Amino acid sequence: MSCNPTTVSFVPTFRFAAAMPPRAEAIFPTTGWLAAVAAAGYTHLCLQNDPFFHPEMDLRDCGENTFRLLSLFDMTAGPRRHAYQQWLNAVDAHAARHGLKLALELWEPRLTRLARRTLPAPWKGPQGPGGWMEPLCVGFPPARQYVLNGFQTLARAMPHLEALVLGINDNSAVLCGPACARCGASDVRQRLGELYADIEKACRQVRADLRVIAYDWMWNEQHYQAVFGRLRGRPAVLTRMERGVDHTPAPEYPQWHGAVFDESIGCDGLGADFRRSQRLMVQRHGEVLVMPTLSGMFESFQLPYVPAVGQVARKFERMRREAVTGWVDYDCGGIHEGLMLDLVQVVQHGPQASVDEWLTALATRRYGPGAALLARRIWDGFDAAARLWPGQLEIEGIAGFSGRFGVAMGLLPLHPFLPERLGDGAEAKRPHFHFDPHCFARPRALAPVRGLLAQVRQSVAEVPALLEQLAASAALERRGAVELDGAIAQLVLLNWRSVSNFLEWAAARQGDSSVDIPAVLRDEMETTRRFQELAIRPELGYGNMTWHPERSVAMSVPQAAADLWRPVTINQCAAWVNQPCPEPVGDLWAWKIAHLERQLAAARGAP
Repeated sequence: MSCNPTTVSFVPTFRFAAAMPPRAEAIFPTTGWLAAVAAAGYTHLCLQNDPFFHPEMDLRDCGENTFRLLSLFDMTAGPRRHAYQQWLNAVDAHAARHGLKLALELWEPRLTRLARRTLPAPWKGPQGPGGWMEPLCVGFPPARQYVLNGFQTLARAMPHLEALVLGINDNSAVLCGPACARCGASDVRQRLGELYADIEKACRQVRADLRVIAYDWMWNEQHYQAVFGRLRGRPAVLTRMERGVDHTPAPEYPQWHGAVFDESIGCDGLGADFRRSQRLMVQRHGEVLVMPTLSGMFESFQLPYVPAVGQVARKFERMRREAVTGWVDYDCGGIHEGLMLDLVQVVQHGPQASVDEWLTALATRRYGPGAALLARRIWDGFDAAARLWPGQLEIEGIAGFSGRFGVAMGLLPLHPFLPERLGDGAEAKRPHFHFDPHCFARPRALAPVRGLLAQVRQSVAEVPALLEQLAASAALERRGAVELDGAIAQLVLLNWRSVSNFLEWAAARQGDSSVDIPAVLRDEMETTRRFQELAIRPELGYGNMTWHPERSVAMSVPQAAADLWRPVTINQCAAWVNQPCPEPVGDLWAWKIAHLERQLAAARGAP
């Protein structure tokens, strides 16, 4: 059966599915990728990231958090507004040729650095505590009209724009606080509801069918009442499935326990945000959309996915059981052609199938009937490992890193092991570096996490041998898929091996004499070399995430940006950051290995 959405009509399992482009497709999605996501059953292309910003080109600038989201100012009022609008119009037309509508995720209102310098001073509200944020004051009529005019401009530029996904309370998107003389006396949630209602009304003056989907990030129940009490279209909320779930990956390690901060492929529960959204949308006859971890998972943050396929399929089943309308791909990643996209196709075209039927169909489609059982065994191993991975929890006392363990640990194949970052430097009240894995190497955290990582690696211990068997038994015409999926699986295994080495190294550096530190250092050098050999293959999608890995390492280790004119400091970093880089850094992989080699030489010379 052909799956061309322009010629075949089918009833998908989920009637709303918005595909985020991966990094390789973000500037301008290719015909092949758009055709693949349309054939899989996606209904929308969702844009979020700025195509004119290339963070990997210059590590000197921290930029807007090492990446840049699309900005209302840039697209409608900035100096390159015509280029943005031409790009939006071209992507809109390109997606429409494949039967895809357009969705646009924006975090507004916010002021980029250029907008702060450009817009009139009276349009800006007072800075937040400590001068952290300068908001656009939408309580000032000219500033509010600028916002509404901007959304109308976007609606005109994209004839197939069907959904605006609007977020607040993050990514510099904020409303004025109580100190604002114009609007601070009124409740901020009421002001948000009024603003969203005005945006919806302005857009519908241009396009009657355009709808606003509110993203409930950091909301409480009063946000729902204020926003959905004012929107006139059918209510729709985008939420997280697992956020807030009380979770312990392994009962034998109760020290690593807490609420899921964001989302996790390994957690099977439904969190407070989801339950609240579900309850309130039922009352208002609205729709619940979720943001699952199909790609760019926290479990190995910079990779396109972890092949915990059964866990992902069970999330689809949970979504179906809970009457979820659909999903928007995780907005720090993007869906690749390959295993996870094939899973989407199986799910979307199998509304009555069971999880087991989905997985059997996927394995047969991907590798041929003779290899289906082997594929299931590989996926089972990754499922078990993902359930143990503590990627989304916050351990007591590690401030500022809620649920970001997996994000930080995903950098370790590229991140140096720095003895000076351990001990007191990783304690909660010391300044920290963005996504620095050393912040998680506190003595109290090491014991449970080392135990969990040992179980994670044990769960996938048979995977390398099973991958070899899969390659030998797969249908001839499926060998390309086997090789691609096997290489990504190896990247995941190497990532977890690097995490394990880091934790053992940290334990040894903090007094655990049972660790053979020379052996750990040698193994990490080999792991880094093998990881790099795979990571440089573009089809594997390393560095898929919105957060580019080299820039993230440069933020954590400012010395890694060797072309700095002045040291980059983050969050009032410790004084040692201002020391000059000891040698030029052109290749971060080689720099890390050289750093490990010096530690190995010192360890060998120790009495």
